[in-house]
Amino acid sequence: MPEIERDLFADEDNPTRIKAAMESLLIPDGWYQTEVPFGCKETTDRETGRPYANFYGALLQDGESVGRISFRFSPALVEKDGKPDWWFQQYVALRKVYVAAMGNAPKSPRDVITFLTDYPIMVKIGRGVNRKSEELENKVYAFGKVRD
Repeated sequence: MPEIERDLFADEDNPTRIKAAMESLLIPDGWYQTEVPFGCKETTDRETGRPYANFYGALLQDGESVGRISFRFSPALVEKDGKPDWWFQQYVALRKVYVAAMGNAPKSPRDVITFLTDYPIMVKIGRGVNRKSEELENKVYAFGKVRD
């Protein structure tokens, strides 16, 4: 076997090249349909014990997969500065989609979870900066019913 003259993994990373490559993987802004079955992991926040559901799966546009996304909600109301926090706002928005699609209110958050895993919905994707990593990433901005 030929000897390697240098360590191929010793070269320094090029942050500009890595950033450009990661940004090229982002889903373009727009509305997309979830592909069912859509995954869901139910868990609790380690610090607060607050229950939440984390959804994940593929997004479709014109029947073609454009990428994967995840979002979460919590039916447990937590207020920040006197207003419901983001996780609860997501629950309210997804509950509205359930009502629009099913024609009646869910009896519990379980109905919303089952609906989201078994029926496609529309998801509006945009780009935003992650507060922790300060990197550009896809964000979910809105939900809607799939048009008949």
